[in-house]
Amino acid sequence: MSNKEYQVEIESNDYITFLKVTHNGYQWTTIRIDNPEYEIPKIIEVLQNHLNDTGQSI
Repeated sequence: MSNKEYQVEIESNDYITFLKVTHNGYQWTTIRIDNPEYEIPKIIEVLQNHLNDTGQSI
């Protein structure tokens, strides 16, 4: 078991979309998404690059 486990979830209602990131079961950050079609892939790309650099994955 890795000591760094991340989970990414998307929460949305009629008005706002959030990307919620947890780390080892604890909420790490929540990001408001204003343009989901553009922002979500870019955020995931940045997270994947960071985790790949540290030998981990989502």
